[in-house]
Amino acid sequence: MITLYRFADDWGFDPSPFCLKLETHLKLARVPFEKRTSLVAFMRAPKKKLPYIVDDGQVVDDSEGIIEYLKRNYGVSLDSWLTPAQRATGHAVRRMLEEGTYWVLIYSRWVEDKNWRRYRPVLFGAVPSLLPYFPHFESTISSELSIEVFS
Repeated sequence: MITLYRFADDWGFDPSPFCLKLETHLKLARVPFEKRTSLVAFMRAPKKKLPYIVDDGQVVDDSEGIIEYLKRNYGVSLDSWLTPAQRATGHAVRRMLEEGTYWVLIYSRWVEDKNWRRYRPVLFGAVPSLLPYFPHFESTISSELSIEVFS
């Protein structure tokens, strides 16, 4: 069985759009999986990013990489009925949404004060031991935002 490593769903859903996308994909494809969340899982993530899966000892990361893995190894294809043109349109829209809106989401959560006050307890509430590392998270995210916005 596939084990999906993701963030906790303290808001009733996983706050990561990529984890949410992958979990939805697995459910729609009716692929059996179990969910795991933990700080240790995050620290063991191949790129220190979630989601990732472990399937029979094989670690696969990145939501799109995992979806491709599911196509190859499980014959799962949610878009097999689409024409090539429709698939291309879907790919373009997905890329625009993922690449274009992700950084707006990150800015909104981490930089805008009113949103940060709501997001902080969710992020650190279950793992208060991370609070001393917050300045590191904040500077890393600010650097990534600068690179993405100004590049």
